[in-house]
Amino acid sequence: MGNEGIFNLKLEGEGILALESPIAKDDLIEIELENDQIKIDGSYAIAWSDSLDFSVKKASKSLVSSAMTEEGFVNVYTGSGKILLAPLDYKEK
Repeated sequence: MGNEGIFNLKLEGEGILALESPIAKDDLIEIELENDQIKIDGSYAIAWSDSLDFSVKKASKSLVSSAMTEEGFVNVYTGSGKILLAPLDYKEK
């Protein structure tokens, strides 16, 4: 519902990993939460710390209002950790 797809993958262990992103690493925005919460529309979050709690919630208080907005639902990250965000205009490129 939050435009993240059915599955979120978790990576852990030792070794080297290569990730593909729709934008360059230098263009990613790093957000650090410290016992806080952030709501992000759609798939702008590229990756986030396992220490953060992830949920999907209505964009507004009522289900009717959420359904009428473009967003409808937002992804909510709560706790302490880092989030890598794509800039808002990356889908236009």
